[in-house]
Amino acid sequence: MFRLILLLLTFVIVSSSYAKEDDFLFTMHPDRFFSVTAKSVPLKRIVDKVGLSVGIKVFIDPRLSDKKVTVDLKRVMLVELLQRVAGENYVLVYAANGKDVVGLHVFPMGKTPPGGPLGGSSPRVFFSPKDRTPKGIKEYIEERHAVLKRLAEESPNKKIDAHISFEKLMTPRKLVAWVNEQKLKIVDMRFKWNEHTGGGGIVQGVPLERVMEEALEENKSIVEDGRAELSLYLEEYRKFGLKDNSSEVQEVFRSSRSLDSLDLAVKKYGGIPYQSVQVESHKAKDLYAMTKDKEVVRLVDPLYFDAIGAVNGLLTNEPRKIAIPLDPETTEVVDIKQGEGK
Repeated sequence: MFRLILLLLTFVIVSSSYAKEDDFLFTMHPDRFFSVTAKSVPLKRIVDKVGLSVGIKVFIDPRLSDKKVTVDLKRVMLVELLQRVAGENYVLVYAANGKDVVGLHVFPMGKTPPGGPLGGSSPRVFFSPKDRTPKGIKEYIEERHAVLKRLAEESPNKKIDAHISFEKLMTPRKLVAWVNEQKLKIVDMRFKWNEHTGGGGIVQGVPLERVMEEALEENKSIVEDGRAELSLYLEEYRKFGLKDNSSEVQEVFRSSRSLDSLDLAVKKYGGIPYQSVQVESHKAKDLYAMTKDKEVVRLVDPLYFDAIGAVNGLLTNEPRKIAIPLDPETTEVVDIKQGEGK
């Protein structure tokens, strides 16, 4: 079963194998190069041939089914073929091994679905298991660690980016101690605590300790100001005779519980615990070594896949790499031990 990585580009599609009809000739050579001659051939007809020849799942927006394609290409790579045929949006779906294309989606220019992994028109690569079952996640971890191991063996000093998901949630002070121990360059952090999830980029040059201190003060202000505001809302609602079972008052109660949860994290852990970090430009061998620390690290996902090298030369912009962190399997929160981080 494949765990998928999505690559969204601003072009369209083309073909594969060998087929000759009155209006087009299609050949997929043994070395995976393609030759295609087509004269006013419906796009759907060509794309369907791609799917059958390469053995991938294909979806084409109905609005493009009858688009006529005329092209004469000799021995080109798949990506070159797509670029020459199109001018619109398509998505190549890669397996987690970073090499195999397993799906193809085609959309009209400006008509890609808003939001979600297919939204927008700029190039982007998503690193995430498609199947979020325990089995699917386990297979994804194994596949991505295999990619990282190969990189570490072939190019141990190669600098790559990676997203590291933790086995258990880390308190802010534990995260600072661990990052300093590993000598990591953090560019993004993701936190998780009950309904509180999120994170953001790190301003380079600002010590991580200071980032955590500022986040703690901000969380304290959110709790204090939020409770004062909710108290005023509740007072006004009751002046208007609204009962506790009204939707307005229930929303105040829900928000109050959320603030109580945040306040607990602030007082108990010094802030919301973290589930993952993204690191920039670290040696492949050092990142792979982290996978051995099973008590701390669940996944070191290299933000890299082989196919990107062939694609980069055909893009005007570098694809944005987006990693979706894995949730820890437990709600346990790890804090620093006595004397740690000093």
